[in-house]
This record gives sequence, structure tokens and C-alpha cells, in this order.
Amino acid sequence: MRIRGLERTMPPSTSAPAPTRPGSLLALAVWAGIVTGFGELAKVGLDLFHSDFTFRSRDALWMIPAFDSGLFALVGLVLLAIGRWVRVPWPVAAGLFASLGAALILLLIERLHPAAALVLAAGVGTQTARLVQSRVAVATRLVRRTLPWLAGLVCLIGGLTVGWRAANERFLARARPAAAPGSPNVLLLLLDTVRAADLSLYGYPRRTTPELERFAERGTVFDRARCGLANRLRRAVADPGSRASRARICHGGVCREHGIHRLGERAQPRVRALRRLPGDARDGHERDGIW
Repeated sequence: MRIRGLERTMPPSTSAPAPTRPGSLLALAVWAGIVTGFGELAKVGLDLFHSDFTFRSRDALWMIPAFDSGLFALVGLVLLAIGRWVRVPWPVAAGLFASLGAALILLLIERLHPAAALVLAAGVGTQTARLVQSRVAVATRLVRRTLPWLAGLVCLIGGLTVGWRAANERFLARARPAAAPGSPNVLLLLLDTVRAADLSLYGYPRRTTPELERFAERGTVFDRARCGLANRLRRAVADPGSRASRARICHGGVCREHGIHRLGERAQPRVRALRRLPGDARDGHERDGIW
């Protein structure tokens, strides 16, 4: 028996989901990468302004989202390659990106076991796929509308960070007085994690430092160095750390004077010689380097 008006009351039949477009999938990948990058910044953001560039540079404000977007885009390309043989629905891709992003953020939590972080990330991805399953159109519209703003924000932060540093360096260079006539040029090179036992300059059988050997023929080679550093437990330390060693070279004093004993510690407020070599402001000398 045919019931009149059945066509009006019954919901429309669901058809098969449309295939995932390559552009839509890549846009989702880049969008998820940028959002993940900003999520990581929410975890480490405060350290960027309190670490004194020891562990992280402030360039991380734009480099982390940029790197994550590239990483997720690479994963998206892999999914597109797999899609040539096995169809990858948009919700499944969204769940995969959500799981990957959650894993990258949760693994930053030191008190959380890595296995637990991976399990939680898998749960986030599963729930994201279920949530997006019936809202694909809304999700794709959200990605399409917000992706240009997110990408522009990353570019803006990168431009401001790099541009401000370049402008500040130019200002300092112009404000520096001219060097006095006859002033010597001093080039100090500090190599991190280099042992004398591995340098051919100091007798290592394989030639690992031929340029230094040629340079040493015209200069002076020192074969003895004393650290004179003890840690807080009053035990001798063979390797005090790069930061303490550099501080002593530039400052000339022992650790109790400049206040740096290990990586991550700051110099005492009264110590100003760490900022510049003696006399470089008066004589127009320039100090530059990567620490």
C-alpha cells in the first residue's frame, strides 16, 4: 500500500560521500599544522621570554607553526599518494591530523608518560573523526576561510621578528663610534663540544683540523687550560658547560663573580662585562657571534 505524502515525510536518502579533493586535503593539512604550532607555543610560550635564548629562540614564535605546517603538508602528500589506491575520506584525514597534532603537544608535557600521550592523542583523533563525520561541509568551510588568516599571521610574526632584529642591528652599528686608527682586529672563535683529543692540531692521527693547523703555523697554540669550576656539591667538574666557560672567557672572573655555573643560569645584574668586550664601546670595536 502506498501512503500519500510519504515523499515529503521521509528524509532524503544519503548518497556515497564525495571523494576527497587534493586541494582540500592539503589545505586541511597546512591548517592543522599551523594550529598545532600555535598549540605548542601555548605550552612553551612563556619560556621564550624567560630562557634568555638558552634553550629556545624567539624565532620559535613563527618557526614552530611554519615547521609544523610543512610537516603536516608532507603527511597530506603521503595521504594523497595512498589515495590513488585506497580512498581516504576527509573525516579520517581530519582525525589523523588531530591525532598527530595532539601527540606533538602532549609529548611536551614532561610529567606525562609518552605512552599515555600517544593514547590520548589517538583518542583525540578518533573523536575528531566522529565529530567531523556529519559536518564535513562546515569543517571545510572553516578551514578555507581561516587558513589565509592563519598563514598571514605566521608570516607577519616572522617578518616582525626578523625585521626587528635586523633594524636593531643596523641601529647599533650606526651608533657605534669609529675605531681608533691602528686598532687591532681580534677574532675570537669558540667551538662547542670539541675535545682536544679529537683534533689533529693536538696529535689526533686523522687530519680533522687542517685549516687550524695552517692557521697555527702563523700564531700561538696553547696546550694547557684550567677551568677552576666546582659545582654546588663542591665536586670538581671536568666539563662545566658552554655557558659558564664562555662567561669566564669574556668576563675574566671566576663563577662566583659572574654568577654562571651551568647552562640556563643568568649573570649577576652587576656584571656588565659579559655584554661587551672591554673597551669595545670606547674604541668602536664590534662584538658579534652566535652563542
